[in-house]
Amino acid sequence: MDCGQLISRNAAQCPNPKCMSEYPRGIYCRVCTSSVEYLSEYLAESQPFPVGQALTKGRGYSLVGYHPECVQRVLQVPDNLACADCGMPVTKLWNWESLFSGKDLDGPCPECGKPHLIAGPITRGPIGLGSVTYGPLMYCYGCKLPILLWHKLEIQSFGIGEESDLYHDFCLAKKFYLEERHHSLLESKKAERDAVQATSSGGCLSLLLIGTLIILLLTSVRFG
Repeated sequence: MDCGQLISRNAAQCPNPKCMSEYPRGIYCRVCTSSVEYLSEYLAESQPFPVGQALTKGRGYSLVGYHPECVQRVLQVPDNLACADCGMPVTKLWNWESLFSGKDLDGPCPECGKPHLIAGPITRGPIGLGSVTYGPLMYCYGCKLPILLWHKLEIQSFGIGEESDLYHDFCLAKKFYLEERHHSLLESKKAERDAVQATSSGGCLSLLLIGTLIILLLTSVRFG
């Protein structure tokens, strides 16, 4: 997908010596699939795209990729966001590209020194058996991008006393939507299989009845 070289289904990387991509079949955007990339091949709306066109984090097996426009949508700093102490516009400090690269992420205000201008600390609770405090910097379990002050934080809990995952509200909603769609597709395929099996069973029964009638007819002719 990066260079157009034909490739075996079993090849681990592109055979083109000028390419050698370790992701020859492309990569899925983590914002679009929101931690359910293992379902992406079943979902028509989730399409892989070349790694060369993606913003990426990590290396090798753990490589996480994004559409640039998806990163911009998630990390675009609101125009009206400013330091609560001195009024310094945050857009003068960071843009979405610098937030993605993580350089000087959520550092102190250069005017007054106030720390954590765009992330935490955030207290959420009660969850399970008590309240939980996060921050100053949190990352969404779905898209692996930071959860910042203008995002709505969602928590997926796995039961009292068990671990919880943090999400952007839109990432958790996307995750639930894709999982529900996947389950619906599985149920639809199961219903189709059941219908085919029922039709096949009915056809076998009809053939059995026809065969029995033929045998009875031949027997009656023989002894009639």
